[in-house]
Amino acid sequence: MDKASTIRDAIDYVQELQEQERQLEGEIAEIQSQRASEISSSYEYNNCINYPSISPQTWNLPPIELLELNVQEIGDGNYIISMTCNKKNGAMSSMCEVIDYIDLKIMTSNITAVSGHIMFTLTVKAEELTSLQLREKIETGIFMINGLRRH
Repeated sequence: MDKASTIRDAIDYVQELQEQERQLEGEIAEIQSQRASEISSSYEYNNCINYPSISPQTWNLPPIELLELNVQEIGDGNYIISMTCNKKNGAMSSMCEVIDYIDLKIMTSNITAVSGHIMFTLTVKAEELTSLQLREKIETGIFMINGLRRH
């Protein structure tokens, strides 16, 4: 076999692999959609009717491991939320997906990375929720994001 035919065979093989990749991504998207439907039908939460759609780039990220969650009311429907998780690949984007998913009115935010941990501190306006409801909403958001990921 000459070099040109070897290169041609390699190109054909790469194109075949790319086609298989597209097919698998389509199947994965369908499975994720079915999985989200199963989760939504088995787990309902009053304030979390809409289920998150996560970007395909984050499907393979490890699940969010929440180490600490504190919700403290500071008056007038304002809360300080402090969440700490392990500093892993994608931890920051995962927590941002959760924050986006739970759809809070964020007044201030701060992200701090210290000794293998990431701490998210938010000041939010949530007049219609109690501290417990807000905490449950955050935990549900993490549950939903983790449930849509492949582990």
